[in-house]
Amino acid sequence: MYTMEGSANAAGTVFTFYGKSDEPMTGEHGKTIKYVLRIVNNDKHIFEIHDLSIEEPNTKVMEMVYTRKKEK
Repeated sequence: MYTMEGSANAAGTVFTFYGKSDEPMTGEHGKTIKYVLRIVNNDKHIFEIHDLSIEEPNTKVMEMVYTRKKEK
């Protein structure tokens, strides 16, 4: 189970959360992770996970893009 705390921008379109995570592959426990959910529009959402223990400018380790399928 993951627990997170965070906030949203004034428009309610970008939500940023911080939480702790364990990494079973490396044995790390309690790593700080940043989660970002961007609501681009009603048909597209982007969810990112950032590993803040990475010592590089780009900490993004995963991105999921949700796109609503349009009916024809």
